[in-house]
Amino acid sequence: MIKPTQYIVLLFLLPLLMSACRKKGCTDPIASNYSESAQIDDASCEYLDVTSQLRAEVMTQYADIVYFTYEDCYLEALVMQEKVSSFLESPSQEGLEECREAWMLTRRPFEQAEVFRFYEGPIDGGYSRLSEWMIDPSYIDYVSGDPFSGIIWDSENFKTIDEEELIDANQSEGETKVTIGFHVIEFLLWGEDTASPSQLTPGMRGFNDFAANDSAATDKIRRSQYLEAATSILVADLASLVKDWSSSESGNYRQSFLGMNSTKGFRMILTGMIRSAETELAHNRLRVSLDSLDTEREVSKFSDNTSTDVLMTTIGLRNVFEGKYARVDSSIISGASVLDVASLIDDTLSNEIHDAVNASVKASALILSPFDYRLSEEFAAESSISNTASELENLSKLLIELGRKLGYEIDPTIRTR
Repeated sequence: MIKPTQYIVLLFLLPLLMSACRKKGCTDPIASNYSESAQIDDASCEYLDVTSQLRAEVMTQYADIVYFTYEDCYLEALVMQEKVSSFLESPSQEGLEECREAWMLTRRPFEQAEVFRFYEGPIDGGYSRLSEWMIDPSYIDYVSGDPFSGIIWDSENFKTIDEEELIDANQSEGETKVTIGFHVIEFLLWGEDTASPSQLTPGMRGFNDFAANDSAATDKIRRSQYLEAATSILVADLASLVKDWSSSESGNYRQSFLGMNSTKGFRMILTGMIRSAETELAHNRLRVSLDSLDTEREVSKFSDNTSTDVLMTTIGLRNVFEGKYARVDSSIISGASVLDVASLIDDTLSNEIHDAVNASVKASALILSPFDYRLSEEFAAESSISNTASELENLSKLLIELGRKLGYEIDPTIRTR
């Protein structure tokens, strides 16, 4: 007769005996040693690096997207340079408006290129020359309350205004003492935006601030020289980026990038996406501005082009994820993508990332212009800026998870402003 205590022991041992009878092995269907008969996973799964070749193809497509994006920037900048040259030969309000329009068109592909930053690529070494946006306009020209400020009025310390002088002076007296780049040209074309945000107007500099042949108007002549030199520097810097990524150049950055192993190169691509989405755009450009309600803390504050800047940056993130770029001439560059790699690794996660990318673009499109008006007290509770930041933060989180599945630990932080 079995005693009650023996029943208890048998009940305890029965599951263990049944478990011991079940076959152990790898139960993950995507593993190279997957066992259909295995009922218990014993952590023995092995995986072939099925994404290695695909990641290499993504790197090549990425390099093409970078190249064509920068080439579009350069070609648009050449048009702007022609407009500036024509305007300075015979200043008019119509000519000034054409220069402004050309500047905004050049910004569109450039902002899509923001995603190519933050992994020590060519743009990282020269970004302040191209698009530093925390600038002190009084270091350049007159501002409200100081009608004789800046380099244009300082002929004692800046006897001539030319490319060499402006390059040497750039940030030499402080981080905000910027003398070249997109936003210096922006300030020269629009002037200071002194209107209340509720007036919905950008800077209102008039064409009479520039002079063709008035030898008595020293400031107008120097301002014209400044605009011409700054535009020329921008064109040259963009041409340098095109050369860095050209497939027809030998020994350039593109060749070095494509010579890396696909693990390192793909990590760099993800790093640029994550840091652009979370720290630079969501935090530096959106949340900090929103938290402070500082209407002067926006990227393109003279032209009121900031909302478009944000939209173009999110489109740039989508370009890289989908492996596509719509050129200025409407042609489409398409090929292997981060999406393809994500789908191979985890189809559910891939779909979540794709949804997050599209949600970020959609949210940013709802940030109406002008951006500074969205930062005013009247719109303090308006959600478009906050929603965009949240979507970008979610996108970054999902991209970080993709990185982990590939064996990466990517830090989203960069230098904050």
